[in-house]
Amino acid sequence: HTVYVIIKNSTREVWYVGRTNNFAARKSAHNRGAYPSREYTMLPIITGLTYDEARAMEQTLISAFTFDVLNTYIWLLLIINFPLDILKLTIICFICWTDLLENRSEL
Repeated sequence: HTVYVIIKNSTREVWYVGRTNNFAARKSAHNRGAYPSREYTMLPIITGLTYDEARAMEQTLISAFTFDVLNTYIWLLLIINFPLDILKLTIICFICWTDLLENRSEL
């Protein structure tokens, strides 16, 4: 499964977070619907996840659209000894997310 974001091209803001087991098909469906490619870009954030991992990552991203919130979330997971697999996925998401924000002008 893949967790992805849809970014509005004109503002570089995230408009949608989702998960799918067929990225190409889902991208095509979004482009035909509410998120045409001339206005939005669909980007994979992390791939190769199980269904449960993808659901957890999707919820993490939905809850954490800003660097500060995601950073706080990681530290909270560390403090409460959250399951290691979810913590690792969250850290991977954090790295991908900050890289995406740093390089968003290249989108």
